[in-house]
Amino acid sequence: MRIQISIFFFLLVFFNSCTTSPTKSNFENWYSLNFKTYKKTGCSPIIYKEYFHSKTMEINGLAKSMSGDMSNQEVEITDWGEDLIWINGCELTIINQESGKEEPKEYLCHSIVNYAAPEKLPWKLPTIGTDKRMFTLSQGVNSLSLPKGFAIPMSVPASISIGNQVLNLNDSNLHKKLKYEVSLSYLKNSELCEKPKALYQQAIFVTKKIEGPEGGFYQKDSSYSSHKGDRDTAFAKCGISYDEGYNPYMDPYGRKYTGHWTVACDSVEVIKSNVTPLLNLKYNTSIHYIVVHLHPYAHSLELIDKTSGKSLFKARVTNQLNGIGISNVDSYSSQIGIPVFVDHEYQLISTYLNLEKQKDITAMATMFLYLREGE
Repeated sequence: MRIQISIFFFLLVFFNSCTTSPTKSNFENWYSLNFKTYKKTGCSPIIYKEYFHSKTMEINGLAKSMSGDMSNQEVEITDWGEDLIWINGCELTIINQESGKEEPKEYLCHSIVNYAAPEKLPWKLPTIGTDKRMFTLSQGVNSLSLPKGFAIPMSVPASISIGNQVLNLNDSNLHKKLKYEVSLSYLKNSELCEKPKALYQQAIFVTKKIEGPEGGFYQKDSSYSSHKGDRDTAFAKCGISYDEGYNPYMDPYGRKYTGHWTVACDSVEVIKSNVTPLLNLKYNTSIHYIVVHLHPYAHSLELIDKTSGKSLFKARVTNQLNGIGISNVDSYSSQIGIPVFVDHEYQLISTYLNLEKQKDITAMATMFLYLREGE
């Protein structure tokens, strides 16, 4: 009898760990305790902008992806005149230091905005991973504007960090001195008649195997393959927890992966990655904004709901007609959003085209998802 009770208790705990989810996020709980009501009349919300300027970065010849001059700065937000702001956009301008004129976005490797001290926020961010990021701009993605009625909450005072890096893939004789101007747009909570819907950003990304036995990620049996032929979905639900040591770059069976790789010399390279643990859903919610970070020669990046068999979003890439570079990457914005579920599996599929079969094409494939906080 005692054994039966123990088994029952174990099963109860196991299934609760898979299915139980909070009805409110940590931010929503904090908000409900600190902000009771909005004013009903006399609202005159203004979209404010704050500008941040990088140090001077130099281009002296070619500067491939992740190798150019960088600028990193930490900014204290203390004087924006508000205890709570709602950040709803980000934009980049590249300025020539000598002429003062705007430069093309082809010199952008990336520009990122992170929480510098997320542990000091009065609520816990749902985002997992090394960076608690708000925005990432890259080639083909020069600005972001969240859907109307949605924003990222930020308590003030706060600290943000901004990282910028230059890029030059085409002109070996180029010499320039550049500054990046990053602007954040935001609303003041005291001027609103209605609370925006809070979003948080979660990055999911493709990984490529670089070492180890045959088989997919977390597949104990290297001969295993699912009925659809994918070899990336061998783990069971609730079997891996990021907080308990989940590592997207290795599995227990000797396989090692990387998020930055060199594209194979085949004319088309397709890589599939199960991103369910990276998505790290704690409750059913919805995606309201998506931006993508890819390198030149990318063709597309697609998010699949493997449980339902549906394609949720496919970002296609427009590469430059002259020279190497990306001119545009599709993004997603919606007030309705894309529903995502705790008990579903999700997959990313990246496609790169190496038609000339070059040996030095670097690649990465990341989707930055903006998900609604709370169930």
